[in-house]
Amino acid sequence: MVDEWRFPNRATPAGSSAYYSLRVAPRDLRDDLATLLAWRHQVRAVLDQVSDPGVARLKLQWWRDELEHTVAGEPRHPLSKALQPVLQRHELPQDAFREMVHSVESEVLRRQPVNETELDDACDRDLGALFELITRCHGLHDAGLLRSARRLGGFCGRVYLIRDSGALARLGRAVLPVDQLREHGLSARALTQREHRRQLPALLAPAAQRARTTLA
Repeated sequence: MVDEWRFPNRATPAGSSAYYSLRVAPRDLRDDLATLLAWRHQVRAVLDQVSDPGVARLKLQWWRDELEHTVAGEPRHPLSKALQPVLQRHELPQDAFREMVHSVESEVLRRQPVNETELDDACDRDLGALFELITRCHGLHDAGLLRSARRLGGFCGRVYLIRDSGALARLGRAVLPVDQLREHGLSARALTQREHRRQLPALLAPAAQRARTTLA
């Protein structure tokens, strides 16, 4: 059912920050924005629903193919059927959707950002891409505004990494760049162990300060 992706949906449940963000959006945009958030939600769900990297990559490729079908006017998934008019109405670029898929695939393959620049790029390809799409839905197409939207999305991505660092570290997912972990004799694998995770608060303090500087 296409209606299940209207606001509020599983990506914007009542009480969530996404829900309240869309509540203050223009009424005629809420369903469109909820559909965008749902698309990212479904793609990122592969991380939690599939443990085998090979199977996960196949699922992600399916979403890439489904995007092509949707753009061609042949959506198959109910979410894609809801997304198709949103793509057309706001002339949304496919590349932003592909970047979000690529971001998930990098996490599936445990590709750890080597340095701060790569970590920034990873966040920009995920929430940054989503924020760009949201901005375009609001009718804003100035290149400077779109860059700012990307940076704000990337900032939110960094905040979520810091907030969820304990849970992500237990799963061996990227929390900090490789070069920073190496300075302390650590790795993503090491942080899966409780004794090493005790160092996280000290490691994350500079990351939090850098995020604040980026926002400023």
